[in-house]
Amino acid sequence: MTRIVSTGPIRSSLLRRALARPAPSWPPVCPPKSCRRSPATRSHPVVPVVARPFDIADIALAPGPFRDAMERDRVYLLRLDPARFLHTFRLNAGLSSAARPYGGWELPTRFLHE
Repeated sequence: MTRIVSTGPIRSSLLRRALARPAPSWPPVCPPKSCRRSPATRSHPVVPVVARPFDIADIALAPGPFRDAMERDRVYLLRLDPARFLHTFRLNAGLSSAARPYGGWELPTRFLHE
């Protein structure tokens, strides 16, 4: 029977060392001008860009399971009571709301709305 013995640092000491390091700055600091490459030495894309912007009206979802799911979502969302759906939004905006909120993540006490 072979016994494997860890000779490296244990997990807690690794975590302590990682937490002792200063956090990286955000946003990242740009390198000094002396380290930046000149425009002549910058790389260029190998693959040419062929994507072009288009109008959203040019998109149509063909009949099939994705369109069926979209239609079910549309019908469901239109059944929701706007006053109840906007209850927490109104409270967060400092407005009053007499509507009873929906449950789950729409409750005003959920951390998602803070």
